[in-house]
Amino acid sequence: MGQASAGLGISKPAVTKHLKVLEVAGVVSRTVRGRTHLLRLEPGPLREASGWLDLHRSLWEAKFDAVERHLAETHEGQEVPR
Repeated sequence: MGQASAGLGISKPAVTKHLKVLEVAGVVSRTVRGRTHLLRLEPGPLREASGWLDLHRSLWEAKFDAVERHLAETHEGQEVPR
């Protein structure tokens, strides 16, 4: 855990706790060789999360654009406070 936590400014137990959460989520995998723990980033779950975020980002952007158009039409010719 020494190399994984070096220079982070947080305790080794905190790093261990965060890595465990990432392992449970499938984002990080661990191989143990003797006393050495090798960590590997798993790109699959990150790609899945990125796709979900992209989908929802585009949906929310469309909704915000619709609200902006509505407000512009409603307040046409009026100064809208920001």
